[in-house]
Amino acid sequence: MSEESSPPVIKKECREQSLERVVVFNDRAELKRIVQCELKPGLNDVHIENVTHNIIYDSVRVDGRGDGVIHDVQLRDKAAVHEETDSPKVAELRAKIGEKTQEVNSLKDRESVLQKRVEVLDKVVGEVGGNVVAHPKEAREPFALDDQTLGNLTKFFSFYDESSMAVRTEQRKVKKDLEKAERELSALMLELSRAESDNNAHNYSKSILIAIESEKGGLVELEVSYQVYGASWHPSYDMRVETSGKQSLKITYFGNISQTTLEDWSNASLVLSTAQPCLGGHIPELGVLEAIFYRPPPPVQQMARPQVMMKTAAFGAASRSSSLFGGGSNAAESVSFDAAPPMLAAVAETAPVEQHALSTEFTIAKPAAIPSDGAEHKVTIGIVDVTPQLVHECVPSKNTSAFLTASAVNTSQLPFLPGGASVYLNNSFVAKTSMKNVSPGERFSCSLGVDTALRVEYKPVKKYHEQVGLINKVSSTVHEQVIVVKNSRNDPVLLTIKEHVPRSTDEKIKVRLIAPSVPASDEASVNGSGDLTTPAEPPKEGPRMNGSNLEWTVSISGGKVSELHVKWAVEHPKDEKVQFVEQDPSELLAEFLERFCCLRMIAPAFLNARPSASSALVRSISSSAPLNKNQAGKYRSTVNRSQLLTYEMAQKPHHIGVRKSWLSWHSQNLEGKHRSCLS
Repeated sequence: MSEESSPPVIKKECREQSLERVVVFNDRAELKRIVQCELKPGLNDVHIENVTHNIIYDSVRVDGRGDGVIHDVQLRDKAAVHEETDSPKVAELRAKIGEKTQEVNSLKDRESVLQKRVEVLDKVVGEVGGNVVAHPKEAREPFALDDQTLGNLTKFFSFYDESSMAVRTEQRKVKKDLEKAERELSALMLELSRAESDNNAHNYSKSILIAIESEKGGLVELEVSYQVYGASWHPSYDMRVETSGKQSLKITYFGNISQTTLEDWSNASLVLSTAQPCLGGHIPELGVLEAIFYRPPPPVQQMARPQVMMKTAAFGAASRSSSLFGGGSNAAESVSFDAAPPMLAAVAETAPVEQHALSTEFTIAKPAAIPSDGAEHKVTIGIVDVTPQLVHECVPSKNTSAFLTASAVNTSQLPFLPGGASVYLNNSFVAKTSMKNVSPGERFSCSLGVDTALRVEYKPVKKYHEQVGLINKVSSTVHEQVIVVKNSRNDPVLLTIKEHVPRSTDEKIKVRLIAPSVPASDEASVNGSGDLTTPAEPPKEGPRMNGSNLEWTVSISGGKVSELHVKWAVEHPKDEKVQFVEQDPSELLAEFLERFCCLRMIAPAFLNARPSASSALVRSISSSAPLNKNQAGKYRSTVNRSQLLTYEMAQKPHHIGVRKSWLSWHSQNLEGKHRSCLS
């Protein structure tokens, strides 16, 4: 009985296959390669060899066109020598090192030959000199100094002089060339060492094994997709504002790509995705919220540290396995496909922006080459032209400089992501700023720097104190702040002054704004903080409240000086002392994250002990000095995400939307460990 013959094997080098598409995420990339195979009737094994070691095991997908059925897809490791696994860059370096090594050896041989010639010449001179100055008893024959002898000596020394100088000159040149060649060889060896380190210097190779059955055989086209670690991208912007003539703002939207996937991306169609696979797609589960009496948490025992370390490592491993891409295709699968259709005469243009349910994809119009060198490569996502509104803003209690701000509406279909921006005013660089999350149709703003033509003077505050009441004594303190603004320009300027007005956190503390008079219906528009509006308009003159802060917009004529008087009073029981504390939401969140991550590292058993661990954690944070009860409430609302910083909010939903937009931007700029804490 004859054994069944093994199926034919078709071997393909992975790097040589056409790279059709690359989708870059924030921590990885998805590559699609086109593999053409000539199948024989029956079962065929297609081996795609030397796949990058950065491949994600469960990410391989295979589809295709032609006569065949895919029965199995595997990712397999096998032992290999470096000639089989070297990348083109490493192979080129090895070839250069071999050539340079031969050059070094040749120069060493030449140096040795020249050294022997010098030694022979010196020895001959020594022999001649020895015969001339030898002792009479040692002389074997009498030495006659005559004209013939002098002539021979002269000829000999001339020969020695010419030969010795020529040999020594060549010897110095060879020595110099040898030192240069050795330096170049050392540089190549160092570059090879780095390349091998980047390539992980594995003594095995990875291959994708595809089992295909074809009824008639023939040419098929396989689409092999897989994901790799070591790639990322982030946005940046070039913002150019023109004020001469018609005001304009041109935004050039860039994507900065870097990759160390051990594969060069040559002439590939690039797609930049905002999806974040590293965050996972698991919906959190609610436990049981218990109301219990507060008990101080027990101190952390020293002996529990090894157990804590093990649980921390296990937690990290579990979080890494999360992915939004679903299961892999290393298990057997069966896919059928029909004969390949004829090629089209022209390829339809892909939309530059493709909106998905959870992400946005930017398709780069021009194919790019991104080598695996870790350097940033900038590609253009798009160019947006908008009409800005230029306004001046000043917060004199923080900085008396008047900042020129450009406010505009994103009229394009491109969503702006958080990233750095270089700002140019009339083709002159003025500032580095950062872009926030801006959706299409949303207003945004950017600072253009300080306008030195506006001078703001913040006078010392004046305080008046008195006690009122016959039975219940009440202490009243009036604060008066004078702000002087001078316009050195010839043209009038619209300036918005932002000033604090305290907000009471206790019913016994009453705050009353005396001047300026603000209508109850007036509310400041938020410039660039997330409100969807019509195109930007200049702010209206006059005072208005933005939450608990006063925003006063004044028009100052050229060469004129304006004085603004802000006066407010605080009433409280005379036995109580009132202090004014400015709460910064970003500082509160940063402090909370630091403590939360610290507790998560030193006491994971406490965090996972029971359903009430969440509330216990908040109690632990709130009991740590120097936090007070009000701050603990803010932290608790931050943890729950449902009522973010509502304690600071005014009674208007507009401001809540602003704060939620702030959280969305801030959370996307946190480090991975902080982002996991918010989750």
